[in-house]
Amino acid sequence: MKKLIAIKAEGEKYPFRIIGLASPLLVLQKQMTFHHHIGEYAINGGWLNKESGLSEGTGRFWFVVSPDEKYLYTALIHFKPRLPWPLYSLTQAPIHEFVMERFARQFQNRF
Repeated sequence: MKKLIAIKAEGEKYPFRIIGLASPLLVLQKQMTFHHHIGEYAINGGWLNKESGLSEGTGRFWFVVSPDEKYLYTALIHFKPRLPWPLYSLTQAPIHEFVMERFARQFQNRF
């Protein structure tokens, strides 16, 4: 996906942009976590996020690494897509699945 989507940290924010476009698809913001095996990111911006423009969105993206560091669990919760559900399920949802499968392969290759 490196040839299509760019992610460049801006402090604690991580905008996901299609290369060549100024407006981000999604913006994740690192949240305070109390355990090194858990990462929480608020989804608080981006074109694909229905809650863009709100001071604090409810969508969250979680990364949880198993204690033995062999497994990575992810969860996307309370995310509100901008697209109507039928259109989302035919377009954005399969792209999310593809991206997460690629991410899982990258994570597995660490070991």
